[in-house]
Amino acid sequence: WTVLVAGAVGIALVVNDAAIVHALTDAPAVKESLAVLIRVYAVAGVFDALQNVLAGALRGCGRSGLSSRAYFACFYGLMLPGAVAAAVWQPSATAVWVAIGVGLLVSATVFACLCFTQDFEQLAVEAMRSSSNDKSASLVC
Repeated sequence: WTVLVAGAVGIALVVNDAAIVHALTDAPAVKESLAVLIRVYAVAGVFDALQNVLAGALRGCGRSGLSSRAYFACFYGLMLPGAVAAAVWQPSATAVWVAIGVGLLVSATVFACLCFTQDFEQLAVEAMRSSSNDKSASLVC
């Protein structure tokens, strides 16, 4: 659902980019840059939504540490240096957002790989074992 909703929002942004830009500014140079940024975000937003949901799925499976390490590696090891490099070598908002978009694509891919390699049956067994030993869980049941 995440990809469908984010994709629909992205399509709506691209289809309506002229109206959005016109509502926000009258300056031709700003209109041109803003239209490009809307299109970049229309694509990057899908990957942003996907990586957020997949990271949450890992945390929900009890793999918070794995999720945190993946976030750290992707955001601080890839996206931040990429955005800084883009700002230095191609100083524009578009270049920075393209770098962030590439980082979000990589991050979503990493989280997808991590999620799809989890043994969900084993995680469920561990969760049940953990909750049966937890005093608060026995109070609820």
